[in-house]
This record gives sequence, C-alpha cells and structure tokens, in this order.
Amino acid sequence: MSTDDIRKNTYEYAEEKEVLEGNLEDSVPPRSSRSAKHSKSKKRRRRKKNSGCLVVFLIFMMFIMGAVLFAFFGYNYIRDFNDAVDADSDEVIEFTVKKGMVTTLIAEKLEQEGLVTNEKVFIYKSKLLGLDNKYKAGTYQLSPSMTMEEIMEALQEGIKRESIRFTIPEGLNLVQIGEKLEESGVCKAEDFYAALEVSYDYDFLEPAEYADPTGTISQRGNRLEGLLFPDTYEVYSDVKPEEIVDMMLAQFNKKYTEDIAASTEALGLTFREVCTIASLIERECRVDEERPVVASVIFNRLDISMKLQLDCTVQYARGEVKERLTLDDTKIESPFNTYYVDALPAGPISNFGLASLKAAVNPADTEFLYYVARNDGTNMHNFAVTYGEFTEYKQEYLNTLD
Repeated sequence: MSTDDIRKNTYEYAEEKEVLEGNLEDSVPPRSSRSAKHSKSKKRRRRKKNSGCLVVFLIFMMFIMGAVLFAFFGYNYIRDFNDAVDADSDEVIEFTVKKGMVTTLIAEKLEQEGLVTNEKVFIYKSKLLGLDNKYKAGTYQLSPSMTMEEIMEALQEGIKRESIRFTIPEGLNLVQIGEKLEESGVCKAEDFYAALEVSYDYDFLEPAEYADPTGTISQRGNRLEGLLFPDTYEVYSDVKPEEIVDMMLAQFNKKYTEDIAASTEALGLTFREVCTIASLIERECRVDEERPVVASVIFNRLDISMKLQLDCTVQYARGEVKERLTLDDTKIESPFNTYYVDALPAGPISNFGLASLKAAVNPADTEFLYYVARNDGTNMHNFAVTYGEFTEYKQEYLNTLD
C-alpha cells in the first residue's frame, strides 16, 4: 500500500470517529436535565404518599365518629328497654332457669312471659356486662314491675324471692281480713290494722262516720271497710302491709267500672250507699242467682221506709259472730244495727265480691219484702210478699232446727 493510501484511510477513520462521537453526545441528555427529571418523579411519589395518609386518616376519623354515634344511640336504645314492662304491676311470675340454659333461651322466655320488652336487648346487654351464660339455674319470683337490670341481677346472683299466695274470701270484714292474713303467714294482724290508717291515692275514698264496733279499727281505718276486694293474691314474703292494702284497693278500683258507677248514679245512690248495700247482699246470700232478688227486698223496704232488720247487721254491731241471735241481740243501739236504725247501716259491714256489687246496682224487679233461709243444704231462701207468707216460711225453718 502506498503512503497516499495510508493517509486516506487514516483520514476516513478519524472522520468516522468524529461522527460516531457526535451521535453519542446527541443521544445522551445533559446531566442537569437528568437531575430535573428525577426531582419531578420524587415529588410525584411524595404527593401520592401524602394523599394515601390523608385517606387513611379520614377513614380512621369516620370509624371513630361512627363508634361514638353507635355507642351513644346504642346506649339510649338499651336504656329505653331497661325500664320495667309495667312499673305498677303487682303480678308475681314464677320463672325457671334450667341447668345449662343459655342466655338466648332465657331472653326469649323472659319476653314470652312479659318480663322484658326486647329479648335482643337482654342478650346484647348480657354480653356487654359480661353476664352472658352466667345466669344461675333455679326458680325465681319475678315481676313485670322489675327493670331489666333488676331481673339480670336476680338471675345472676341467684336471688330467689319467696312468694306467698293467699285468698281473702267474700264477706269478711276488716278485722277478719287481718286475722286471715296473720293465719296465712302474710303479716301480723296488728300491722295490717295500722296500715289501714295510711293515706292511699284513690278518688273513691271518703271518711267513715264511725269506728269499727269492736274497737279494733279506728274511724279513719274503718273508711276502707267494703273496699278491699276479696280475691286470691300472691305477694313476696317480705311484702309490707301497706302494699297489701294498696293491692286490694287497686283491685276494687278495677272492678268498680264506669258502667257500675253510671248505674249507681241512675239509682240515685251515693258510692258509699251502693257499697253498703253490696256488703249486705254479700253477708245475706251465698248463691249468685239469688243476689239480685235479695237486693230487690232491700230496695223494696227502703222505698216504703221499712226497717231492713237484717241479722248480719246485728252480728256486725255485736263485734262477733253468734250462731243464733236472740231478741235482746236485735236491740243493740248501734248505727250499724238495722233493727235499730230506720235505713241503711252507717257503712259497709263486709268486703264484697263482684256478683254482690252487680246485684246492688241491678236489683231484680219483685214485690218481695221478706225472705227466710230454707236450711235444706242448698243455701237458698224462700221469698215472700206478705207477712203471713213470711211467718209460714219462718216456722218451716224453725221446724228444721228441732
């Protein structure tokens, strides 16, 4: 190869090198340009990171607010259902929790028995208070007047309130009711008599004119004669005498309906007068179908200003029951003795049932003025219009006593 050829090749190589280096420089960006792009990328990543934190924070705050609102409304919801189903109820319900009985079944049974208003609230509250499945097996005396928390406490702590069931039959007076209560183990008679002095909030109560003829019941206490409704009651063993009196007054208040009050007014009678007549019917009659007829005799006599001359009023005036009254017994000077006074006795002489009360405001339409017991085991009477008929029936009665 000649010298000229070598130079030519060297020149061409140098030229190609320049071109190649130039192309490389054009394809690689300047250092300052690369730094700017990297900075923008970091800012974009930082903005994304900050946005994510904000979303997490907002979600957390929403969760906290939701929890607070849930707790607030949940508390009020539960609080509303904690109230007693019937705060004024005197009913006692025997409630049994069987061994192994879970809270859900107990709650369901409580709602069925009318002891709580919402079984789900009972279940939730049991879990909230850590009482879930911790209620003890046993038989309990519960009442609709107990709050949900009181019921939960009773079942959880195993509190068993013993109850007493007792019956006050129709026709007893206040003294006899006190004796019956003591006999039944409910309370002492003297404590019951003291409870009659307490004030009770019933519109029908009004002062009595006289004390009890035996001297056991004061004039104030005697205002309740005839107003303690005879019935079967069940109470806790630690019941107070005042609660017993109030319970019996409340029962009377239920029985003395608006219809009975309207009938009383239609007959031109006062409340106390109709109660007095009902108490006489109760003591004079044992058969319900005869009560309106006995009532008619009382009204017929009152209409002609004829003395009632009822033996039951003599017994009450004497202060004790005597199997056979004498003529002297009928002469007792007492405002309760209808052989002595011209009209009704001074007030009720017994605590009567509903049948006698209804008969007092719905007497039968008869002309009877007399009646005499048959003494044949039927507890029935023979009724008479004239005195002659009466004496015949009376003699028949006396013949049965020989």
